[in-house]
Amino acid sequence: MQPFEIHLARQRWLNCDDARPWLIIRVLASGDCECFPISGVSYGGASCFPISTSDPDFAVTGLSKDCFVHDSRLYLLRPGQFLKLRGSLTGSLLAEFRRYAGV
Repeated sequence: MQPFEIHLARQRWLNCDDARPWLIIRVLASGDCECFPISGVSYGGASCFPISTSDPDFAVTGLSKDCFVHDSRLYLLRPGQFLKLRGSLTGSLLAEFRRYAGV
């Protein structure tokens, strides 16, 4: 696993246990990852970064619709929670996200 990859994983978020996409921010020496959740919904007042299907770098994300990276809190996910690699943030989309989130 690498920073800025998007993986499908199971982690409780907003009282939901469904598998969802997670953006890896840091991979720790233990193999655990610090991640931000990705959702198809921007919950009111929450800090989030939009990922639009119209962005030229969208196809590489592996996402299927407009989504939002919720960057208000990092979550620690263990390797066994990850189910599948979806894609990654790349190019100008990654540069915009890094500026936005300060990572």
